[in-house]
Amino acid sequence: MIVKYLYFVIFGMCISGAAFGYNIEENKNQISEGYNVVLIVANALRADHLGCYGYSLDTSAHIDSFAADSIVFERTVAQSYWTLPSLVSIFTSKFVCAHHVNSRDAKLRNDEITLAEILNTYGYATAAFTCGLDTAAIYGLNQGFDTYNVYGGSKAVGSFADSMPKAVNWIAAQKDKNFFLFLHSYDAHPPYYTQRVETGFDSDYKGVFDNSQLGYDELKRIKNNKFYDGERLVALDSKDIGYIIDRYDNRIRYIDRWIGFFINELKRLKLYNKTIIILCADHGEELGERGTFNRFGNQNLYQEVIQVPLIIRHPQLVPKKRRIAAWTQLVDIMPTVLDYLDIPIGHDAHGSSLIPLINDRKEFSVHKYVFSEATRQKWVIVGDDGWKLLSNLGNSELFNIYRDPQENNNMALENIDTRISLKKEYLIWRQSHAEEEAENNYIYLDPNMIKALKDAGYW
Repeated sequence: MIVKYLYFVIFGMCISGAAFGYNIEENKNQISEGYNVVLIVANALRADHLGCYGYSLDTSAHIDSFAADSIVFERTVAQSYWTLPSLVSIFTSKFVCAHHVNSRDAKLRNDEITLAEILNTYGYATAAFTCGLDTAAIYGLNQGFDTYNVYGGSKAVGSFADSMPKAVNWIAAQKDKNFFLFLHSYDAHPPYYTQRVETGFDSDYKGVFDNSQLGYDELKRIKNNKFYDGERLVALDSKDIGYIIDRYDNRIRYIDRWIGFFINELKRLKLYNKTIIILCADHGEELGERGTFNRFGNQNLYQEVIQVPLIIRHPQLVPKKRRIAAWTQLVDIMPTVLDYLDIPIGHDAHGSSLIPLINDRKEFSVHKYVFSEATRQKWVIVGDDGWKLLSNLGNSELFNIYRDPQENNNMALENIDTRISLKKEYLIWRQSHAEEEAENNYIYLDPNMIKALKDAGYW
């Protein structure tokens, strides 16, 4: 904790090398007329299943409306294929090789600085309303939050239906303050419950998954488009696969309804135009592209999982273009928020503020390369020319995702120079960003957490 205290003393004295002498009370006065910040992270929400990202089905009317009033980043990469490391990267602006929270018995170190802690130091009221499992307080994501509310119901994970009404009540009590709110849900994560929300859900389906909740423990038994039902392999046809995707899309419609509810509540409270809103996903989802529905077990780093939506609305920002095709990363969120609020980040962030990109002060991109990690042996580097190298225990796959967005054509043997060049860039990147793993970031999983993981189908 001494390190953390020293951090706040230091960053209160300097910004980009210039003198900076606010104390905490003065900081609170500085932002008294500033903007609120809301960060909404929808678990497993694929960008390419939203209308504002080109999806043909009607899944996201409210999100699309919000996107039309915001900046849409078309190529954002998540730093991991699963929730916990991805969220830690968002809150610390550090890559996985630096924070090392990449297993369910690891936690964020106390001396790491989070976005919530910085905003709290500047006088923001801070609250999180999450849906359990990987957002449990034991993982350290509660650092900097005055209120950290985690779902504790009978299901393995919660929903926006559990968290958003509580969040709105909390916001209503903060109307005269600046606040930072974090919302996270598992609504697009298996199981794909069958609540009917909008048209498009195949309620007449009769097949192998009829009457199934489509939980993760079931979906991960699909391999090569065959389902192991406990006794035999059952070949799945296009209707079976389509039914799973329909159920996933229906979950997006459910998320969309709650996003619409939340935005309407902000407007009712007259806070919509006083609030910076960021909507993103911690990762996407695997939906049979490679014959499986096992994102977590496969440690999937293909684009269906690592390319995620990122939509940012600033009330006073009217950009020349509302869609940005340059590559961005989830680690960019923290520097962008602090840049908007004129708050120094105070430590070496791995991400970059996106404001220069939004304001067209950079012609092409803020990143020449973006990165996502599963393990030290399995990682991805993507260049702004569309070349992507996926390395797994030394085995390489090379794609140009501008020409081959589905990643069907592995060109590793045909483009050796490109493969070697990207691997070299990755090694340079890792050497400059990796940090030694700490000894004090391991946790003990209690019986309740183990039960939740089993109920969710992971164990």
